[in-house]
Formats: sequence, structure tokens, C-alpha cells
Amino acid sequence: MEGEKPVVLTTGFFYFYLWMSNRIMDILLNFKELCYFVSIIIGIEVSLVLFIFGIKKEKTNILLGFNIFFTTYSLFLASLISSGMLVNFPELYRTGNFTGLLIGPLLYIYIRNVVYQNSLSYKDLIHLIPFLVFLIDFWPIYFLSSSDKLGLILSEIDDPAKFTNFNQSRFFPSNFHGIFRTILLAFYWILSSRIVYKNRKHFLKTKNQFGSIWQKWITLYLFLWLFSFLPYFLIGIKGDPQLAFDLIHFSVALITIFAGVALLFFPKILYGLDEFEFIVNEQNEVDENLEKHVLSTEKIQELKKKIHKSLKEEKVFLIKGYSLADLAKDTEIPSYLLTIYINKYLNCSFSDLINKERVDESIRMIENGYLEQKTFEGIADLCGFNNRNSFINSFKKYKGMTPSQYKNQLNIA
Repeated sequence: MEGEKPVVLTTGFFYFYLWMSNRIMDILLNFKELCYFVSIIIGIEVSLVLFIFGIKKEKTNILLGFNIFFTTYSLFLASLISSGMLVNFPELYRTGNFTGLLIGPLLYIYIRNVVYQNSLSYKDLIHLIPFLVFLIDFWPIYFLSSSDKLGLILSEIDDPAKFTNFNQSRFFPSNFHGIFRTILLAFYWILSSRIVYKNRKHFLKTKNQFGSIWQKWITLYLFLWLFSFLPYFLIGIKGDPQLAFDLIHFSVALITIFAGVALLFFPKILYGLDEFEFIVNEQNEVDENLEKHVLSTEKIQELKKKIHKSLKEEKVFLIKGYSLADLAKDTEIPSYLLTIYINKYLNCSFSDLINKERVDESIRMIENGYLEQKTFEGIADLCGFNNRNSFINSFKKYKGMTPSQYKNQLNIA
């Protein structure tokens, strides 16, 4: 009997260990699924806000909205795969890689447009090439019946190595798309980080608070995105694919939760308030060392040509509230370069440049007889002035007389 006690105790501890292991595993699994669920809810809400206010306020935020939305969709599919629930949604089979190929380019283009105030162009279509290649490669899969797709899912879902190898590829070897997607994400992460790093000092010292807020937020966002592909290189290629799958998607879930929660505390980013004005204040925030900047002759001619086209041909100054940020987007010239050129080479401020164009336009209208159908207030409105007083003050500044005096002078002549 004495000898049986250690055996009984050992057996008891063994079963207790198994029970605790199962409980811990259940807790971990439940925690993972909870993170997926929370991140999906937050991701959907934040992306919708970015879409809505992006359309109304700042269109560049739509890119960030798509980045978060596609990330959320990837998490949704990951949760279906992890829980085995994908068998209920066979139509979604092999759609997750679409989002994986678009997340990196969207983040890069968003950061590029915020920093350099560029707008989208036809050249950006080059970023869709990997997406199109994958679509062509797996085109036959998407036309399979639901039962055929279900058969493929059932043959792979218990083995993440099989599931993430994309064995149905027609043109590439097994696991090509998984490795390529990860490399592509890392490539865009490097491009994005390089832009942020190069401009970090300017953001942090800007007088407008948005610059430093955005700099801190995007830096931390990029740091967290590092863990969306790093586990694959460290573990996934030669190690445990299940562990790499869980680490990557768990990291992405945490990224989505962080992005959503952080954006709620920074409404200027989430709702597009005061965006793009952080590089330089359109009225009076001029670089204190402006005189040290020297533009090349070629650059001066380039700026002159683009500004001339916007002001003289497109007459963008007719738009009420037209800002330096708007001109930067229309000409695809960074705000700081516009500021240098306007202040140093045109010897005026941005508001002076715009108001002078508006006054010149009003003079053309007066000389062409617009006053027969319009009042001075009506002409001021057509020329982009906010009110009659600002029109009269600007007219006196550039012509040395009021609009009425100018009209009378024309009648005398």
C-alpha cells in the first residue's frame, strides 16, 4: 500500500496536468477567437467612418479605409479557417489572397499621398499587377461549383501547410503565392517606412499639431505591421506553419484593434480634420530658413508651368476656400516647394497670389459688362471671394481703388 501512494499521486498529477493543459488551450483558443471577433467589429466600424468622412472631407482617407477594411476581411477569413467554419462559406475559397496583395500597396499610397500631397494617377495601376496575376492564375477555381470548392476546403483545412501553399496554382510552384505575398508586404512596408523616416523631423517640429499626431500614429502602426510578415520569415518557411499562421493573424488582429482604438482618440486623422495643413500653414506658417532654400532653374520652370496651368487655364482660384493644400494636390507639388516658390520667387504669400488672380478675374468681368446682370457682390461670389468686404479690400490693395471707382473710371473713359 505504501508503494501505491506515489503511483496514485503521480497518476493524479498526470490527469490534473492534462486537465489544466486542455483548459489553458481552451482559454487560449477562446482568447484568439475573441480577438478575431473584436478586431473584425472595430475594423468594419473604423473603415466605414474613414469611407464616409473621406468622401466628405479628405479623399486620401479612403485609401486608409480600404487598407483597414481589407485587413478586416483577411481576419474574417482567418477566423473561419481557424474555427473550421469556412466549410459553410465555400464561395469565399481563395479570396483572402486578394486582400493580402492589396493591403501593402494601399498603405504605401496612403502614406505617400499624406506626406507629399500627391493624388492618385494612372501610374498607380502598376500596383495592381500582382493582384491581376493571382486572379488569372486562379481564375478556374472561382468558377467551380460550391460542392467542388467544399471538397478542396475539406482536403486542406486541417493542414495549414496545405491550405496556405496554394497548390491549385496553374503557373507557379507550390507555396509561391504565400511567399510572394509576404515578400510583397515586406517590400511595401520598407517603402512606407522609408517615407515616414525621411520626413519625421519635419512632422515632429511642425506648428500644426496634426503633423506630430499623425507621425506618432503612423510610426506605431508601421511598427505593428512588421509582425504581420516577420513570423513567416522566422517560423513559417521551415518551421511550424500552424504557429506562423496563428502568430501572423493574431498580430494583424491586434494591429486592427490598435488602429481603430487609436484613431478614435485622434479624430483629426479619423475624420480628416485639418489634414494636409500640417506641412505648412496656408496663411502665415513660412519656414524660418526660407532664404536658405535654392531651387534649380529646371525646378523653377517646372513649378512655374504647373502653377500657370492651374491658375491661368483651369482657374482653380474661382473655388471658394481654395487652399495651399488644394493647389498642392492639383499640381502634384509638395506644399513646402510651393511655399518656397511663391514666397521667394514670386515675392508674395499664397493668399496674395490667389486674391490677385481673383481681382484680375473680376476686372475682366467688369470690363465685359457683367455688372449689367450682376452686382459687385455677385461678381465677388463668382470670383471665389467669401464676401463683399474681402472683395473690396483685395481690389483696393491691388488696384488702389474700389470696384465702384474702377467702374466709374471706365465709364468716364
